[in-house]
Amino acid sequence: MSAQQIPEQQAAGLALAARRGRAPKWHLKGQAKKMYDELSMEELEAIAEPDEDGDQEKKPS
Repeated sequence: MSAQQIPEQQAAGLALAARRGRAPKWHLKGQAKKMYDELSMEELEAIAEPDEDGDQEKKPS
């Protein structure tokens, strides 16, 4: 996961939470507000979910 991708994922997650009614819309700023206004829920879900390349998996201890 690139360093630029993490803030984009976080913004999409905030916008998605607002769309689902779990966060107030007035709380959104910058990129999250822009994503809320311009993207569909499906697009937000695709951006917000973590990559499946193994970066997010827990390592056994």
